[in-house]
Amino acid sequence: MTWDQGVEYENVKRELIQKYREYREKAQKCAYPQKRYQIGLIYTAVLLTQLVNGSRVMEALEALIKFYETGEKEVDVRVEKSRKERYRTMVIPGVISEKDLKAVAYYLERLREEFYQMKNAEGAKRQELRRKIASKISHFARKHFGINTHSLRYAFITHMAKKGVSPQIIARITRHTRLDMLITYTQEQIAKDLLREMAKE
Repeated sequence: MTWDQGVEYENVKRELIQKYREYREKAQKCAYPQKRYQIGLIYTAVLLTQLVNGSRVMEALEALIKFYETGEKEVDVRVEKSRKERYRTMVIPGVISEKDLKAVAYYLERLREEFYQMKNAEGAKRQELRRKIASKISHFARKHFGINTHSLRYAFITHMAKKGVSPQIIARITRHTRLDMLITYTQEQIAKDLLREMAKE
């Protein structure tokens, strides 16, 4: 089992975009769109944002909320799992528009409220609220795409490594603090690809 759980970046990106467009179409066609289409659109947008930025799921959610609030396609979000207050830049995928998010504003506002309650909480309460939000998105990812949300982060890393991007640059994007872990992982992926290539001959 690999860290990316065999999730191939380009394939999952294509699948997420296709599903996002389906949810958008279904949400726009109905005068009173069903909750599942609206929630599906929001959660798929979070997963797509997570994938293209190599982020953690809560970083992707924060980026989407900031885009909804400001209309800015490039936003800075607080790095998860960092004791120090560190930020990273996130870019919203082109397929996601302000109009789409405004169409699902009722459910996005509720999710936004939960997110800010979590951000303002401390200690065990903050962790409990964080787990609650993340588990909803994780459950959706498993049910509809058969993936673990964190595998999207590592699919991004694998994709960048295969493109020849140095581990230092990948770490700069993903905000990994331990470069040794990232180097070990990317080298492992490259080694496996070389072996697979040799086996073809």
